[in-house]
Amino acid sequence: MTSGPRVLVTNAQQRKSLAAIRSLGRHGVRVTAAENTCLAMSFYSRYTDQAVVYPDPETHPEAFLDWLISFLRKEPHDVLFSMDDDVLEVVTQHLVELRRYVIVPVVDRDTYLLASDKLRTVQSAKAAGVRCPKTVSARSLDEVNELAPSLSFPVVIKPRNSSGSRGLIYVFSQKELLQSWKEVDEIFPQPLVQEYISPGGQAIGVSALLDQDSQPYAVFVHRRLREYPVAGGPSALCESIHDQALADLAVRFLQQLKWFGVAMVEFKTNPNDGLPYLLEINPRFWGSLQLAIHCGVDFPWLLYQLAMGNEILPVFHYPAGKRYRWLPGDVLHFLTNRRRWEIAQDFFRIDMPRTCYEVLSRDDWRPTIGLALTLGGQALEAAKNSILSANS
Repeated sequence: MTSGPRVLVTNAQQRKSLAAIRSLGRHGVRVTAAENTCLAMSFYSRYTDQAVVYPDPETHPEAFLDWLISFLRKEPHDVLFSMDDDVLEVVTQHLVELRRYVIVPVVDRDTYLLASDKLRTVQSAKAAGVRCPKTVSARSLDEVNELAPSLSFPVVIKPRNSSGSRGLIYVFSQKELLQSWKEVDEIFPQPLVQEYISPGGQAIGVSALLDQDSQPYAVFVHRRLREYPVAGGPSALCESIHDQALADLAVRFLQQLKWFGVAMVEFKTNPNDGLPYLLEINPRFWGSLQLAIHCGVDFPWLLYQLAMGNEILPVFHYPAGKRYRWLPGDVLHFLTNRRRWEIAQDFFRIDMPRTCYEVLSRDDWRPTIGLALTLGGQALEAAKNSILSANS
């Protein structure tokens, strides 16, 4: 095995992890891809030096921590990239211990909890003068019932802590409210009820990398052109844009939080007044990471160099109009969009100019096979569970 710097990248099944692995590997960094299943698509990448399977950090956090420390003791790595919330939840609790073995370029526990809790994020944003949708918190069905007459529908029920579109329900009448809140509460206790900004608004993400003094080293802005779910969710198709005012606002907010590392601040413009409203902070790498890399804002490589103490030049300039397409999400968007034929001509173009894909790559084609195997395995598991449920 060749010598050189090593980075451990978790959540290897996710598209953002594959983007990070390819970025680091192309710069000559040896990457260990790690996941809680052996069917992770990043395991198949030519840029993965080693693939390892760990205990599920969400269901077995103590076992995951024991595995992580044991692995780092046996196989030293320079930097740990904690790619998603399940890993960050464990890592931020044990930063002092983990930093004995590896560099962990993330914020402290208190800051992470503030950013990952959507209610606390909204409260902090309001205190900082950042516009937010009207958000209310309820602890019980009785409280929801009391709040209902004061709400303007539609509203969004969303968990205080979740990623992507998990747990999101759009409610269009007071009649639906109690049952929908109860459904989310059973999985994500005490979810929020938030003002719904209509689909006519533009969803915009501001991604940033800040050093330990909260000074920005990279800033990138993109807008969502298509999402899945259609009513609001992760990008299925997005595009790089320039919006200096919004970028400055997001960076100032992160600086007030004393941010360190990467984050993506999500806004949505309200079509009624044309103003941006903060939705949440993603306190980690984001799903459409590949678009920023495609535009020359290589966040994984920049974060690695920052973690290693190398001198780096800030990156604030990039081309607008480049696109990123998450093909599975775009297919689902098309199938569930009642106005699908309005986008049909654009949708059926695989060779869209200036567009990159989440998995498809000419020089690294094997993860596409890995993704197909994973989706096939998930389909078989779903079919098995369906049969067992029908026979029970």
